[in-house]
Amino acid sequence: MMLDLFADGEMKIAFDTMHNEEEKDIQICGISFRVQQFKGSMEIQEKGMMIGSTIWNSSVVLSQYLQAGAPGASHEFGPEGLRGRSVIELGSGCAGLVGLTMAALGCERVVLTDKEEVLPMLRQNVEIFLEAARQQGQSILPEGCAALTGKVEVLEVDWSDVDKLSQLAGGEGYDIVCGADITYGTSIHAALLDSMCAVAAPDSKIIMAEDLRSPEAHRAFRSRFGALGLFSVRIVGPPKQLSQTNVLTLYWQSQAEAIARRKQLANGRGWMQLEQEKEKLKEAAAPTKKKNPAIQ
Repeated sequence: MMLDLFADGEMKIAFDTMHNEEEKDIQICGISFRVQQFKGSMEIQEKGMMIGSTIWNSSVVLSQYLQAGAPGASHEFGPEGLRGRSVIELGSGCAGLVGLTMAALGCERVVLTDKEEVLPMLRQNVEIFLEAARQQGQSILPEGCAALTGKVEVLEVDWSDVDKLSQLAGGEGYDIVCGADITYGTSIHAALLDSMCAVAAPDSKIIMAEDLRSPEAHRAFRSRFGALGLFSVRIVGPPKQLSQTNVLTLYWQSQAEAIARRKQLANGRGWMQLEQEKEKLKEAAAPTKKKNPAIQ
């Protein structure tokens, strides 16, 4: 079965089927290619290994949403807004569908990222996609998709790697940050927040999709990312028939806050480090109890 990410109407995807198949036929902007997944992906997931070992539903939803012109979101996520932009995808997994979609829509530079163990499969799928685009030619691209002239890169980014985040935060950042199903557990939200701040330029636009398998995780994500005064979070889609997956946009609330936060990260002061500093300040400010000589 060919999964057409530019098809009209409701997508019908068998979740278990996608996870159990070692290969999946995909179309992005009319470019047909076969995505490779890790052997025994479902078994890998059950053992808690490599979340990026297979294609997740939210990446398919976000890819289709972008190709439809991002209805309900800012025009900056439509074809005209994407052309010539630099993009980084956090948690690309084995396929990088969202980043590859943005490449097909005309982004100038697309960087796909994940942990080291996922990268060989990700690189393989990028090469398969680019070769398919070369062989099939640009005439197949539907209206709204641009020539695939930009550069696609693969980069290791572990959200818990303070040195890597420091390096990224010291750079210019990217015009657009994207991700699919990267808010799945509350335990990773602090590291994700640091990663997002590190790669998002002060005027960046962020778009992401998440499956609503855990309402608690969804609420915790919106609370943490919004309560700090860093990002404004808005649900923009998709259509009602896909209501089990949300598409969200995030923007820095203040460029001054963005610059300050990225400077902190460049100096190795992530969320956990800042929390530890706050605790130390509280302890230092707390009054010390004087011992009563009578009970010594």
